[in-house]
Amino acid sequence: MELENLKERYEIAKKSLASLGESISLMQKHEQAFNISKNHENELEYRAHRDSVIKRFEFTIDTTWKYLKFYIEAQVGVIQNSPKPVIRECFRNGFMTEEQATEALDMINGRNMTSHIYREEIAQELWKKIPAYNALLNTILYTLKPQEAPLKK
Repeated sequence: MELENLKERYEIAKKSLASLGESISLMQKHEQAFNISKNHENELEYRAHRDSVIKRFEFTIDTTWKYLKFYIEAQVGVIQNSPKPVIRECFRNGFMTEEQATEALDMINGRNMTSHIYREEIAQELWKKIPAYNALLNTILYTLKPQEAPLKK
């Protein structure tokens, strides 16, 4: 993969991560307001905002793992075509710590649960984890920048 294509994928992942961060901040403010004044209308708004954070989380995961797929291909010449093998390959090659890889795999599992079966309790549980996942995604993306990747030919 050419460096320009890798940089383009990186920028897409960064933009989706920024969008996720913005939605988390807004949701945290809305959650505080909801906890002060709980009523049916506020609950509906709360759930709609939370679900939008989850949707942004889903596409941030997608853009990030796809960037990492091309990153490991450029770095070590290994091709993986789905999220979990990409995370494992990042760990195997020292691009992630064991703790980061474990959390990233948990994050992928959470993303998969929301995309296949929608249940209120799963959505609420995932929402509580998303701020920590956001921090992990920030660490991964800002550690594994494309300009630092000596590309294999």
